[in-house]
Amino acid sequence: MIARFAVSSRRMLTSALILFLVVGGGCATGQRRVALQKRLDSLVAQPIDEAVKLWGAADATQQMTDGAIVYTWRLPWTSESVNYGVPGGAVVPHQHLCRITLQTDSAGTIRSYHYEDC
Repeated sequence: MIARFAVSSRRMLTSALILFLVVGGGCATGQRRVALQKRLDSLVAQPIDEAVKLWGAADATQQMTDGAIVYTWRLPWTSESVNYGVPGGAVVPHQHLCRITLQTDSAGTIRSYHYEDC
């Protein structure tokens, strides 16, 4: 009977740990996205120089026919997950490439943005 309790407790503990890691990892990613969203919202109506101060020179620029310019930054980042297929679990890194695109008007004022994988 004690052995059954120990096995049952271990399974519950393992399940709770998996749930914590899945939910906790999602929260960290969600918090990162909320912080980025707030940062980008604060840049709208600001000069493009404010974005350059944050991330350095853009990786690419594209001049539009209406005088607007589209700036793109590619920012690598790493997340981690746990592989439970390996006894004891193993931390597995995942490489990402955050792409942030800002569009300015002809005067260099940020008018809109888009981001993905951030």
